Amino acid sequence: MTPTRETVAQALATLFDLNPILTQAGFQKFGRRLVNWDQIDPADKPALFLVNYTENHSRPYVTGPDAVTMGFMLVVYDDVRDPAAIPSQRANDLLDAIDAVLASVTSPMTGQITLGGVVQHVWIEGEAQTSPGDLDGQTVITYPIRALCP
Repeated sequence: MTPTRETVAQALATLFDLNPILTQAGFQKFGRRLVNWDQIDPADKPALFLVNYTENHSRPYVTGPDAVTMGFMLVVYDDVRDPAAIPSQRANDLLDAIDAVLASVTSPMTGQITLGGVVQHVWIEGEAQTSPGDLDGQTVITYPIRALCP
């Protein structure tokens, strides 16, 4: 049975919300409702948001059900106004923490991330865009994630 869109979104949110790997990397806030970076208190950064943004339907077999791939975007905001900081280094560390979260739930047998059987697989696909904040001290990262629904 195909999961509902909200079931998939909640399963991904559960993976990232208050995840100890992200906490250790310094993340202070998680949400599913994206706000502008300037509406977040610097003490709440780095902040991570999960946003639904695409959905692709394909029919691999004429008589079979659609294969649905949901597209999500992880959006990261950070405050790097410390003149001694190297903004791109901090951005790299934050992305590495997100990768580590996904690696922590990857099946060693299949290489898949199923979110407890909710989806067939979750993976990173597409162009990650990073504005490290060298000029204005505000890092903004977008990181695309896909979820293949059974």
